[in-house]
Amino acid sequence: MEKKYYLPTWQSIAIGVLFILLGLSLSLSLLMMELFEGSFWSMLESYFEIIITPIGIFFGMQTLIFLILGLLTLKSTGRILRVKLDSEGFYFKTIKSGDIKNFFQFIEKNPKLEFIPYKNIKHVELINQKEIHLITKSNESPDLRNLKMLRLSDKETIVREIQERIQTA
Repeated sequence: MEKKYYLPTWQSIAIGVLFILLGLSLSLSLLMMELFEGSFWSMLESYFEIIITPIGIFFGMQTLIFLILGLLTLKSTGRILRVKLDSEGFYFKTIKSGDIKNFFQFIEKNPKLEFIPYKNIKHVELINQKEIHLITKSNESPDLRNLKMLRLSDKETIVREIQERIQTA
């Protein structure tokens, strides 16, 4: 029997709205700078002149990236997979730091999941009702920080199910 756990809907919506607000605030900051220097029409004229400059292009790209990230996150609400449990083992999503490609992996609907067979798991527990801590038989502890975003009930269910599977494996 396969069970999947997704990023909670309210968190997806909050993150999407935050990205959109960041994008809009960057765009509005350029407009506000110009508003203090002249009339509304001169502001619009100079705004379009700023867009052509390197600084304008930089701000424009940032605005566009944040708006696209926000819209993609909102579109993926309720479908951002974090954990999958099946008869074979424990699948989980990790986000690696240091690469811009990994930043976009946050919103993937069908991400590449890491896999640990139940027979290779030595111990699993829920620490402070926040973090799932897992130790493999080779004494490795995979990075499960990304799973902090799951609901407490989901984390408890995941830990309980893994513990049951470890005992029967």
